[in-house]
Amino acid sequence: MQTCSTGRDLHLRLDRLVAARKSLILPRLRLVASAHPEFFDLMIALGDLLIEIGSLDEAESLITGILERQPGEVEALELLAKCRQKAGDSGGQLEALQQAVRYAVHHGQISRVARVFVGLGLGEIAIDCDEVDDGLAAFTRAIELEPDKSWGYSRLAEKLSELGMEEEAKK
Repeated sequence: MQTCSTGRDLHLRLDRLVAARKSLILPRLRLVASAHPEFFDLMIALGDLLIEIGSLDEAESLITGILERQPGEVEALELLAKCRQKAGDSGGQLEALQQAVRYAVHHGQISRVARVFVGLGLGEIAIDCDEVDDGLAAFTRAIELEPDKSWGYSRLAEKLSELGMEEEAKK
């Protein structure tokens, strides 16, 4: 997928137009996106707008199309996670975020500190989805990256306390 040279400008203009008249721009945006699916920024803007207005099935279909053309595209995976979260699909949200992190780490697109914060976030989401073992494993991996930093332990202790695991939280 290519980003047109004016993609960023187009995205900014779209943001302004969307704020002014979402109902007027949506049909036009759909038309341009169907004619030019190679314009990544346009497709992402449309997906984000569809999520914002609650057209979640259409948004997921659009994002899936992006991912078929660009497997592992982190921005599209993040948008898919947002869509699934808004649909109340915490498991799907977690799956999309995990896939985005795996891709970003594998392709060197994420720093060590960012990996820690993402890991802690994934741990929290997993626990919220009743995947406690996976959540604790994510916390452990994140803390192992920066064992001298107290914030990882603090967030884990907070989550354990929420689960009623007071003794484990104190450790």
